[in-house]
Amino acid sequence: MDGEPSYKPLVSVIIPNYNHAPYLHERIDSVLNQTFQDFEVIILDDCSTDNSREIIEGYRGHEKIRYIEYNEVNSGNTFVQWKKGLDQAQGDWIWIAESDDFNDNSFIEKLSSRFIDENALIFSKSFMINEKKQIIGELPLNEEVAQSFSLNGKDFIKQRMLAVNFIPNASAVIFNRRTYLETRNKIENLTLSGDYHLWLLMLSIGNVSYINTPLNYYRYHQQTVRNRQNNMRIYLKESELNLKILAQIEENHSLLMDKWIFQVNKELTTKSIAIYDVCQLYRVLWRYGGVIQFLKSFISQKK
Repeated sequence: MDGEPSYKPLVSVIIPNYNHAPYLHERIDSVLNQTFQDFEVIILDDCSTDNSREIIEGYRGHEKIRYIEYNEVNSGNTFVQWKKGLDQAQGDWIWIAESDDFNDNSFIEKLSSRFIDENALIFSKSFMINEKKQIIGELPLNEEVAQSFSLNGKDFIKQRMLAVNFIPNASAVIFNRRTYLETRNKIENLTLSGDYHLWLLMLSIGNVSYINTPLNYYRYHQQTVRNRQNNMRIYLKESELNLKILAQIEENHSLLMDKWIFQVNKELTTKSIAIYDVCQLYRVLWRYGGVIQFLKSFISQKK
């Protein structure tokens, strides 16, 4: 059933997929079996080469699935798919349910208790699992946050989101469509940090709630690892866009640079860097007064 819904659902669930056939049944079923049923489902396949299409077609005609689309050419960017789904969404709240993850059946119901206009987004604790569905960790860690909370978005950015995405997995998030539209963002132009960029923009104008119950299962597998192995040039380009937002919220640019430099040094251990990248890095450091901090950090690491 594709096209306009006969009613306006409260939640729009967007399932972007690329070659996740082994996990797709579990993902779609974990959405359709939610105890909270006021939602629509949008499935977007990015020209998968496995049997994803066959699996998706098995759900065509389900009353909750409003829209299905298959790309004829791979977009090469999950955030292009996000944007396509967001343009289709009719609900007041949006859930990007990544196709290799799955959720507890009470996920929407428990997060819906925080559906208030002031909230830009709500997220839950996640279990990290491997390809065999064995739990290998929790995100965020208990030592990082041990209880549920609601917080002003800018305060949350200052406390948790300076230079690092504290919200580990989009599948754990439901966000406010009205706040999303207010950001006028261009996440489809980003390839690495579209989620982090969107959270920063939304939290700069709205609040956040966190539920300290593991309701999301974030699957960490080989494809996840490969997707993280991107080049330094893209990382620096997108990092600069995010720094522009952060610098408007955190007036202490020295503190901001300390945290950003720490993350850059971590990236430098896994990514190759060219001369052009070095120039770009120093341009960003110079703009935010972090050159000396970076050099001190670099020298201390070499000792």
